Amino acid sequence: MTENQKLVNPSGIVSIFEPDDFVDEKIKNDPIAVCVVTLINAMKADFSYKFASQFSEAGALRLYKRRLYQKLKDVELADVYEAYEGYVDNKPEWPPTIPQLIGLIAEAAKNRRKAGLNTRQAEELATLPAPNVRQCNPLALLAEAKQNAAIQPSASWLERKAELIQNHNATLMVYGKNIRKIFPEKACSVPGCMYCGTVSSGIRGDDNFYCSEHFFNA
Repeated sequence: MTENQKLVNPSGIVSIFEPDDFVDEKIKNDPIAVCVVTLINAMKADFSYKFASQFSEAGALRLYKRRLYQKLKDVELADVYEAYEGYVDNKPEWPPTIPQLIGLIAEAAKNRRKAGLNTRQAEELATLPAPNVRQCNPLALLAEAKQNAAIQPSASWLERKAELIQNHNATLMVYGKNIRKIFPEKACSVPGCMYCGTVSSGIRGDDNFYCSEHFFNA
């Protein structure tokens, strides 16, 4: 534990203060007031003459304490200590202003909530049953596929296939004229395009023909 952490650690907090800081019993029983006095003492130790220079004017430190006390009413005091230690770790030259400290406290609170959420999610995942992972043997699957490929199709399947081919040919004969109208013989080579293929990159006419829209994208 560093010397700074000793100064801002709430455990055993009274023993490190000057006697004048706790003349009033209300301060001892007020956690926010204790936190404010703790931070001020830590700033005095961390910033030395910079602290004295920043609060050299009469009443400046008193206003700082009052404003800080008001801002700490709706925050977790543990986040206050965490925020201040994070500020000191960056080796600043001057003590933090109230807006700086409040911003760091909000960030510390956000990190604490995020850490708590991660902990709860980890605990929930730990209670779930282990996944049933199926072991896969690639060589066995390949052998099974080869074996199935060698099996001859049944007679009923061949009859069904012949029937489907016959129906397909009959459909082409009945609707052949309409099909040629929709998809002309010299259609664009792009699948699904119903326009005529009139442009080709070949000079002998043996290359693919495209419509004017698809020629430049071919």
